[in-house]
Amino acid sequence: MGELAAAIAAAAAAVTAIAAVVPEVKTTWAHFMSKYRSSNSTKEINDALNATMGVLRAKMADYQNEVHRHKSKIPSETYNQWICRVMEIEEQVQFLASKYEKKRKKSSFCLLPHMDLSKKMKKKDVEAAKLLEESEKLGDFMLVDQPPDVVVKMRTPKVENYPTLQEPLEEILKLLRNDKIKGVGIRGMVGIGKTTIMKNLNNHEEVSKLFEIVIWLRLSTEGSLENLSKEHIQQAIVQRLELDIPESSDGDRVARTISKELEEKKYLLLLDDVKEDVDLGELGIPDGKCGSKLVLTTRLGYVCSSMANRVVNVKNLSQEEAWKMFRDTLQRPDLMDNPHIERLAWQVVKLCGGLPLVIKLVGSAFKMKKSNESWAHGLNNLRKWPEKEHQGMREMYKMLKFCYDSLTGDQKNCFLYSSLYAEDSDIYTQCLLESWIAEYFRARCHDVRAYGHGVLEHLENMSLLEEGASTEYVRMHKCIRQMALNILSDMGDRRYMVKARETPTNPEIEENWNEMEWISLIDNELQNLPDQPGCSILSTLFLQKNTRLNKIPQSFFKDMQSLRVLDLYCTGIESLPTSVSNLLNLKVLYLNDCKALLELPSKVFGLEHLEVLDIRGSGIKSIPAHIHKFVCLKHLRASFSNDIQEAALNCKVISTFTTLEELMIDVKTNKASCNDMLDYTIENVATLNKLKIFQFRFIDCEVDVIKVVGTAPYICVPKAGSFISLIGKRDDILLSSFRVAIGRQPLVFPQIPNFYQYDRYVKHCSGQDSDPPISCVLSRADAFELVNHNGAEQLWRTGITSMNQLQGCLIENCEGISTIVNGNCRLDKPILPIIGWFCIRNLPSLKSILDGPVLLGSLSRLETLIISKCPMLVEIFTNGLVQQLLRLQHLEIEGCFGIEEVIKKNDIAGLRPCALQNLQEVILLDMPNLRSIWVDESLEWPFLERLEILRCPSLKRLPFSNTNAPKLSYISTEQDWWEALQWQRQEAKEQFQQYCTFR
Repeated sequence: MGELAAAIAAAAAAVTAIAAVVPEVKTTWAHFMSKYRSSNSTKEINDALNATMGVLRAKMADYQNEVHRHKSKIPSETYNQWICRVMEIEEQVQFLASKYEKKRKKSSFCLLPHMDLSKKMKKKDVEAAKLLEESEKLGDFMLVDQPPDVVVKMRTPKVENYPTLQEPLEEILKLLRNDKIKGVGIRGMVGIGKTTIMKNLNNHEEVSKLFEIVIWLRLSTEGSLENLSKEHIQQAIVQRLELDIPESSDGDRVARTISKELEEKKYLLLLDDVKEDVDLGELGIPDGKCGSKLVLTTRLGYVCSSMANRVVNVKNLSQEEAWKMFRDTLQRPDLMDNPHIERLAWQVVKLCGGLPLVIKLVGSAFKMKKSNESWAHGLNNLRKWPEKEHQGMREMYKMLKFCYDSLTGDQKNCFLYSSLYAEDSDIYTQCLLESWIAEYFRARCHDVRAYGHGVLEHLENMSLLEEGASTEYVRMHKCIRQMALNILSDMGDRRYMVKARETPTNPEIEENWNEMEWISLIDNELQNLPDQPGCSILSTLFLQKNTRLNKIPQSFFKDMQSLRVLDLYCTGIESLPTSVSNLLNLKVLYLNDCKALLELPSKVFGLEHLEVLDIRGSGIKSIPAHIHKFVCLKHLRASFSNDIQEAALNCKVISTFTTLEELMIDVKTNKASCNDMLDYTIENVATLNKLKIFQFRFIDCEVDVIKVVGTAPYICVPKAGSFISLIGKRDDILLSSFRVAIGRQPLVFPQIPNFYQYDRYVKHCSGQDSDPPISCVLSRADAFELVNHNGAEQLWRTGITSMNQLQGCLIENCEGISTIVNGNCRLDKPILPIIGWFCIRNLPSLKSILDGPVLLGSLSRLETLIISKCPMLVEIFTNGLVQQLLRLQHLEIEGCFGIEEVIKKNDIAGLRPCALQNLQEVILLDMPNLRSIWVDESLEWPFLERLEILRCPSLKRLPFSNTNAPKLSYISTEQDWWEALQWQRQEAKEQFQQYCTFR
């Protein structure tokens, strides 16, 4: 830079500083600079440009230093663009300066102008001056607040070394990749690791790539039955999003601001410890149109089902994983080198029950124990848990005790009662409910069983009970069971005895019996019982699984008038003592699998209040005739041999139980005779009008002859004749709702979509008769399935016009059917006038759907028609049928090789343009001879949205255009087929091309 330029630059710097105080100086400087810019001297112009650029560079350096000092903020986009323009002009000026130097060296220094170069220099000087002017206004807009981080990482132990915790995490990630899944629930009992899994999800690298922002919210505090307040949750969201909202703002305004911030973002909302349903819209969370997702943790089942599409259940750690976690928490490898302490540590881990929270709390408590004695003392104390004073366990106790305190009176009683069952055992739900009913529910409500199911469901929802080996069983976690037993011990008015594997010589067993209300000695290897323990207040006695107990003293039950539940399942008893007649209030008696017990003594029949008797698998094969004295018996479970005569005698006795509501029979017979046995039994017990559940259990299957499903009985029989004999004496079945399955495959699940919406459902399968006598049921049925029926030639030769209530129908695998309805049979009423869903599948002989004239109103409400694998079918819509399908929305035809035209013009006179006007979806698959859907574009398809055509090579034209099918926006097909299509108008092809998905 020359001396003049340097002087100008120095002056510029001074002016800039002074102008901040004296604005008039700026005007003087501008006048001074304009003089040089108007000069014709290339040198003066160059000096002026260098001066301007010097000031501009200084200004840029000042701003860059300012940005560097403010670490908490980031440069604004306005600033970034200004910097880019300064750097760009800097590069251009350097190029001009280089060019100027070359010219100056070639000619001696002079003031003669270089017109082209001078012009470009002047232009850049003007641009640089403009950038300087902009810089004066840039200060207030130079820095902005940083946007919130996509993820706020959380401190949490990693789960990758624990498969039981890692597998749910991987499953959740998989669900988050699925566009159809909006919400995922992580469910499990307290302390099982739900929050740890979700924290690992929050920190997972893939999550930060899938979403624009991840919002973690803890929705409740321990010791509360409810979520935090709406205002509290909203404030947490505002802080996470770093929104500037006045604290005085009302909830609706805050919700609108949150919604505006998130509506265009793909967010992941993580809700921890949800105690009740959350109205996300009320908080301001939009509905996630951008692929946003929700993941929540809860111990409550109903919260998961209402807020999440999928539920991921967290299980207890395996013994090996629990051992590893304990060692990781302990962080004392030197202790594990001591074999004695290692053995004690293994016992400690077993007591933790695979709960991560318990393992960590206990591990922390044991970390400072060094000697063998201190470890032994700690183990003994842990066995007494949950005493409130136990070191390290107060937090766990508080959480579990809180869950218990939130229960109602009946729920508390049932929860405590469940602890009587053996540790880590599967509890048969039916037995648990029956015991609860006998103990508590008799005066509660009319339907005590439904009430009991409600209590059970609530305990499961609270994760105080969990599902066992199957849906028929529940389990109580050992930690929760221990808490329940300790609560029992603290209750002065509740006396109980729960022993495991006690020796029969233990005096404690005999001394305390007379003080007990509940006694549980399950699987104790007992051989003897006290002669007359004198238990006047005992209401429940569990002696099951004592296989070496083969004798009960004659006076054992003498003082047990209050006993309501007696469980002798799988004991070795050979007889019942005479004192059993003293059990005047006994409601439940389990003798199942008592194989040495061969008969019921006459003394038993004085138990007038007995409601439940289970003798399945016992040595009792013949039910005594005088058992009819059980005037209150509601539930009977027995075993039949394969002797038909013996079964006949048993059925005769059973038929005398007019109060019987449930009958379960185990049958030890082969497949060949099982249906005969079933038919015979049905015929004999059909008079039991109160029977709601009637189940046969054969060696390899179960058959529910009658089972209550909701309020509707589910009836299942092998033959139509058996069904008629059953309902002939049970007219109540047909009053309002029913589920009927007839045939050799009664357990096949209904295939009609949403079949549960139908109150009256019939399935007939594997039949031979051409017209089975069940028209009395079909005339009232809402849904009907005819499957694997070889005798049928059509959908009921007689009574088709009486099936006017049918709303859904499936016909499948019926080889003899050649037409669905024969219209030539002088039909005087519309056919299937209100049917909405009709599926015809795999009928190899089918030639027509309707044969003969069709009365007005037939199939007039049909919305879905599916025809699949009917190779002999050549016509679908015949005899004007298409004119009546004004409500048809979904048409699917697959594998019908004989069809050449979907709608045949020759068979239809005067087809109205509005026919099939409500059709929304058409699917045509595997139809090699199909030539035409409709011959031209004369029909209107105003609501057609989806079209799927695959493997239909002979179809060369489509009857759709952008005028007659304006809503068609999805087409799935093969690209080669699409390219070969012939179009009447090219613009139609161009219009639809954008909606194509090629297979």
